[in-house]
Amino acid sequence: MKIFRIIICIFFTLSTVFIGLAKNLIIVWGYVQDNQTNEKLSLVNVSVIDQRKGDMSDNNGRFEIELPQGVYQIEFSRVGYKKQKFYLDLTTYSQDSCYLNVELVPWALRMPNVIVFSEKANKDKYPKIKLEKSRSILNSNYMKEVPFTLNDINRSIQMLPGVNENNNKSSKFFARGGLSNENLYYLNGVEIHNPFHLKEMPTASISYFNINVVEKVIFYNGGFPAKFGDKLSSVSDIHLKQGNPKNMKSLIEISPTFLNLLINGPLGKKASYMFSLNRSNLHFAMDILDRFNLSKKRFIAEGIPDYYDFIGTMNLNMSPGHNLSLFYLNAKDQYSEPMHTKIKGFKSKMPNYYLVRRDSTISNLSYYSSVYMFGIKHRYLISSKSYMKNIVSLSNETETQFSIKKSVSNGVLFDHKNEKLGTQKLCFNNNYSNSTKLFYFQIKNSILTQIQENQEIESGISIILGKYYNYYNNFVQKSINLDSKIDDILFKIDTTEQQINNHKNDITYYKLSGFLQHNLHISSSIFSNFGLRLDYFELNKRLYISPRVSISIPIKNKLKSSFSWGVYYQSPYFDELYYPYPTRKNTKDEKAMHYILGINWNIKNRLILNTTIYYK
Repeated sequence: MKIFRIIICIFFTLSTVFIGLAKNLIIVWGYVQDNQTNEKLSLVNVSVIDQRKGDMSDNNGRFEIELPQGVYQIEFSRVGYKKQKFYLDLTTYSQDSCYLNVELVPWALRMPNVIVFSEKANKDKYPKIKLEKSRSILNSNYMKEVPFTLNDINRSIQMLPGVNENNNKSSKFFARGGLSNENLYYLNGVEIHNPFHLKEMPTASISYFNINVVEKVIFYNGGFPAKFGDKLSSVSDIHLKQGNPKNMKSLIEISPTFLNLLINGPLGKKASYMFSLNRSNLHFAMDILDRFNLSKKRFIAEGIPDYYDFIGTMNLNMSPGHNLSLFYLNAKDQYSEPMHTKIKGFKSKMPNYYLVRRDSTISNLSYYSSVYMFGIKHRYLISSKSYMKNIVSLSNETETQFSIKKSVSNGVLFDHKNEKLGTQKLCFNNNYSNSTKLFYFQIKNSILTQIQENQEIESGISIILGKYYNYYNNFVQKSINLDSKIDDILFKIDTTEQQINNHKNDITYYKLSGFLQHNLHISSSIFSNFGLRLDYFELNKRLYISPRVSISIPIKNKLKSSFSWGVYYQSPYFDELYYPYPTRKNTKDEKAMHYILGINWNIKNRLILNTTIYYK
């Protein structure tokens, strides 16, 4: 009995001690973000020096450590950013938690040291767009404030220096003298070909990517580094938003022309999701007007383009330094012109005769396209100085176009006495169809390693296995029917002529690419980037070697200069292989050389003059 009482006393004593210790524990938590872009940084190693405690920031940049009262030195480190240390005094801290907002400085920007806030930072005092040489970083807040963008990220890009719009109805653009098909688009690291709705219309287009689903866009207006290739003019590196890790949120936007639905939220403690649906409403609006006779002139719904795009992401923080992301894109377009009919009649006079003719033409055009893309991105922190990223993706693109044209000409021949001499009938039929399919499977791997505090090396490889299919068919039929009697001579002709042109391309190919680039800070204000890229296109058996160089050197205290040079190649895209038909000899590549000289003058804190001379 005495032993039982002693055990109970010891139990309550230890419980009291543990409860007392638990009361003294303080939860130190917060977020780590980029000093310039305010981007939340994942895979940041948070460690307490001389203590066996630490954490790794998750996909939303959040970290959390439990510490008893005392004075600690906390270190934040991430590959590509300056390692930062600071002291945290919790000896007299009376609250249960301590919030920190930490901003790390990337090496390439050469900015002041880390900034730590004890409360949430005021983001309004930080730039929402960062312009440097040929690179621009646009976050979602900036793009929403740009007028007349219609929630289209490409229209925000059109506002940047050196970018010209195709026309005011299209979101396609020309970057420093290049063509619109020379622009490269990446979605979470996966290349997207021609990401536009209304591609069948030469003067109108809308991007797949709505501002509401985009976290940021890193835009390179020429002079882009070696990790990007196979395009000549620009790169739009698009990063999707991540789901809210705490609460479910939704956004619905409805107008007579479009519907936008956004839903995001948590999936347990370590995962989050985000889904977005954007579709056109004009097709339904015109149909309602027709049904209730609300329009003076009847609209035909078949003449209105119908499109939608669906984007979904899911992020899973498997363990500290181990993140998995799934993302999906589905976009469809459908357009069908109404059946057009043109009728006209005329009289043709000839010596002693005249012909009364009536012509009618019927035409119709239909277009359909679809894009499916699924990707998996795996990010893994190998060590405190090495970071690896793997991407696997599947993509399927389909475009189909049909065209029908039928012309009929009926004529009656009369003499000068208005007596009927005969009839003639001419018919012309043309049926055209073109169907294209592109399927490709891509594997990418890249590793970023910090050799020293002022040096880092990034390398990567990519393999694309593709299948290109194109079927072209053109059917033409001409018929002549003539039954006339002129000057007692009988003319009778009844002939039909057909011509069929078709061609089929069925090509399997692969592309290999690899890059290596070295970033070096010679001093606190002198920065250099040397890169080399290799691309091999199996279709034309060509190996492309693309060296790239970028150097930044200060002139005075607030005046600095930069220079970039590079060689760029672009292999033929599948829509360029319609004519001439592709072979292993005539699929030529394009080549460009970029020379960029920039001067940056920081006049005041918020006034910067950036001048760039560009030669291509």
